[in-house]
Amino acid sequence: MSVSISITGGSSVKVNWTNGMNAQQALELAEESLKEEFIYSLEYYGKSLGYLVNMINETYDTFKSTSTPYFYWEFLVNERPSPTGIDNTILNDGDKITFSFKTYDTSCVSDQIMAKHNRRTV
Repeated sequence: MSVSISITGGSSVKVNWTNGMNAQQALELAEESLKEEFIYSLEYYGKSLGYLVNMINETYDTFKSTSTPYFYWEFLVNERPSPTGIDNTILNDGDKITFSFKTYDTSCVSDQIMAKHNRRTV
């Protein structure tokens, strides 16, 4: 039983899945497994969103920037944007987590990213 984690254009790894595991726990196992090939940073966005990834392998999102374009780490579970942060996303055996560095576009962005951007620009 496992969960796969991949970074578009970067590392990928399978980690052992356990019942009740969330995506943050899976990332912690991936970091332990890949050592120096995979590092990440999180930022807390309150109880409704939880923790969102703001850096992977020294590539940071740019929502704190005052100039456009903005970039963010899209968090996908089974090829779909997650509506919650990594600590609130419970995984199932066989799930696939993907992180992809994307340009922020208000016309086609998940609720999670819109809330993240709005919180930083208010």
